[in-house]
Amino acid sequence: MMRSLLPALLLLALAIAPESGSACSLCLASQSEETRYAFLWTTGFLSVLPVGMVGLGVLWVRRRAREQGQQEAAHEAAHEAARAA
Repeated sequence: MMRSLLPALLLLALAIAPESGSACSLCLASQSEETRYAFLWTTGFLSVLPVGMVGLGVLWVRRRAREQGQQEAAHEAAHEAARAA
């Protein structure tokens, strides 16, 4: 009984208060030029941020792998020098 009543109540609430749908921040973006630019810059920043974070992560892993390779090469060279001596 309750499961079938909940969707009906939600639809009724949405039908009664359609103005609440226009309360989003993007609906207000056209009020002034400054607000529009603020939303544009924020959208650009939030779009580039994850790509930048992934790129920095890849660079960090690459640098760390290179350092590990250099350490292993130095360790191998020390081993070879010890064997030769």
